Amino acid sequence: MVWLAERIFQLGLWLYPPAFRARFGAEMAAVFGEQLSTAAARGRLAMLRLAAREVAALAGQGLRERLYALQSRPALAAQTNAGGTVSTHRGPARRLVFVLLIAALLGLAAWLAWTWLMAVWQADETTPKVNQAALADLNGDGSLDAFLAVGHGNMPFPAYALYNDGTGRLDQGAQPIGNWPGYSVALGDVNGDGLPDALLDITAGGLVLYRNDGGAFRHDGGPAEPGPKGVMRLVPVIGDLNGDGRQDVFAAGCCGRPPGETPDKVGNAYQPPFSKVWLQTPEGRLSSGQLVGDAPSRAAALADLNGDGHLDVFLANGRPFDQDWEFGPAQPNTVWLNDGQGTFNDSGQALGQAESLAVALGDVDGDGDADAVVGNRGPDEVWLNDGQGRFADSDQRLDGGLTAAVFLADLDSDGDLDLFAAGEIQGRAWFNDGAGRFQRGGQALRYGRNEAVAVGDLDGDGDPDVLAVGAQSVRVWRNDSAGRFAAGPRRAFAGPDGPSASPRGRVLGGRAAENGRAVDRG
Repeated sequence: MVWLAERIFQLGLWLYPPAFRARFGAEMAAVFGEQLSTAAARGRLAMLRLAAREVAALAGQGLRERLYALQSRPALAAQTNAGGTVSTHRGPARRLVFVLLIAALLGLAAWLAWTWLMAVWQADETTPKVNQAALADLNGDGSLDAFLAVGHGNMPFPAYALYNDGTGRLDQGAQPIGNWPGYSVALGDVNGDGLPDALLDITAGGLVLYRNDGGAFRHDGGPAEPGPKGVMRLVPVIGDLNGDGRQDVFAAGCCGRPPGETPDKVGNAYQPPFSKVWLQTPEGRLSSGQLVGDAPSRAAALADLNGDGHLDVFLANGRPFDQDWEFGPAQPNTVWLNDGQGTFNDSGQALGQAESLAVALGDVDGDGDADAVVGNRGPDEVWLNDGQGRFADSDQRLDGGLTAAVFLADLDSDGDLDLFAAGEIQGRAWFNDGAGRFQRGGQALRYGRNEAVAVGDLDGDGDPDVLAVGAQSVRVWRNDSAGRFAAGPRRAFAGPDGPSASPRGRVLGGRAAENGRAVDRG
């Protein structure tokens, strides 16, 4: 869409006289491109509105400049052509007719392009998008299954559970679940029955719990707090935060709300974002806990970062909304240390200046503590832990573009953690030298813009594979144990408009996949 809007703008510049184009054309196109990129960050509708307004203004001003240039010229001019005869140039009236004809054709082209853009936008906004795929053994058969968070804008779509037959096929017996717009999901036993449940992030900062009932999922009715306030998204991760043996929830919150967009009970002041803790009670309910920080956190990862036996949290922070629904500057990443009771204290670290979208924790340099790999809008970063929860930049910058999800796993069977970085339309392996230095793999795995990626041993051969899944089809890239991936066929399963199927098998006990997690593209 950005490319087409820029081409239409370039076409509109031809309405201006050649001298004007030569002097100002490049600068005007550059300014338009910058405005378009800023608008695109706020969504497709904002981008389309800007493009329509600017192209219309361009056409009007271009015609005025052209007419002014015509009025400045002599009424008639003559010149001798190559054959020695005298020819008379067209007068102002004929020139005006010519310009108006060109303007009419440009207007028709712009109208047709705008109509097409709106049709594409409407189709895109109503297309289900898998924002995250999380892996766990959902039905107790010993193989990794997948739970899909599906959503696009505020359009409601069912989530899906896909069940693995043990060989890496997940297209049989897909279960549609609920009808919420889902943006991220965490799997874990959050109601104390020994089965992996699904905690789904929906719009406006709410969480919905789907309880695993013998391999099928049922809506448990909550928690739905904290509601609007300053949170647009809550990205949950699950772990025992207070050492009582029960699974609790930490949710990274993003991105703030400007005045006038908050409920009356909190007034019209700007609402900063926050993250939040829920602790599981002995009765298997989630009890509201601490509000953590005020950064626009796009992802969180849990690990014992300072060696005291408690799960701490690394927050990957992005850009907040400011007072006018514009994005402010990116905020540095932060580390919060757990006191053992599920209360988190800021370590005081401000790590990096990039807009971060994803994080995975694991020992990448072999010294026994959890390091951090951060996925950014821009080059990804590796932060090394000193064992006390203090992180130092490794000075590695891995690729560019946008990384929506990062996964740490031993991809090449050499005993250290490698990285799989998933972008918008392709992912790539980065191989660890054992000391935390990553070498770019040569293979790029491509998938659809509306698909999500997960990493885990799907075919049961002991090495991690790569799953790419949309709302109606799934594909597995199988690992050959050396970090080379062979693409399997894309297999269709029951989509939102297709017949639903019941999952097979009974739950004997669930095990969560120990790998990274995907996030929202906002």
